[in-house]
Amino acid sequence: MIVGNLDSWKKEAHVYSKALAKGMAFIEENRPEELEVGRYEIDGDKMFALVSVSETEPKQDRKPEAHDRYIDIQYLVSGAGEVIGVARRSADSVPSEDYLGSRDIAFYTEVKDETDVLLRPGMFAVFFPDDIHRPLCAAGDKADTVKKVVVKIALDIL
Repeated sequence: MIVGNLDSWKKEAHVYSKALAKGMAFIEENRPEELEVGRYEIDGDKMFALVSVSETEPKQDRKPEAHDRYIDIQYLVSGAGEVIGVARRSADSVPSEDYLGSRDIAFYTEVKDETDVLLRPGMFAVFFPDDIHRPLCAAGDKADTVKKVVVKIALDIL
């Protein structure tokens, strides 16, 4: 997992793969606050962005998830904030719903050693296949509407 801020990512870009840098460039160059909800092609099915507006929920109401074929760059555009629970996938991590073959997503009922990451607008997190993540958790006592850009990058272009 990588956590950062869009304002400083260029100073750190030398540590990113070309594919990650291309995904971050999409976010920076396309004014995410102006993007409409939907899917944006960057490199066909190898890299694309999903723009959404969603309600956060209490953490216990959100399902942890993981992917095998894509990494996620999750960028928070607007809202008060979003908590994302994160844990490392291990042999003990057994999905309760496994759609990895068809939709590249598995959901988990329980995860060990989950840590919370707080994203504020302008921040991003990168999740790799071994990162089980629980997105869209409320950052406070009440739900909030958040706008996000999620760039999906196929592992085979990293």
